[in-house]
Amino acid sequence: MLKSYFFAIKSSKTVEKVNDCVEKFDILNKCFIPLISHRYEWFRFHMEMAIGK
Repeated sequence: MLKSYFFAIKSSKTVEKVNDCVEKFDILNKCFIPLISHRYEWFRFHMEMAIGK
């Protein structure tokens, strides 16, 4: 009984952690992906200019 009680606490903590990570990842996606893709486009544009495409 006690073992399953601890397991329940542990698993709920794990679920909380997972949800927290998912939330953080979501924020990361919203903030960083546009930034990275913007940087990539900018970099590609300048590389093409340098190469002379």
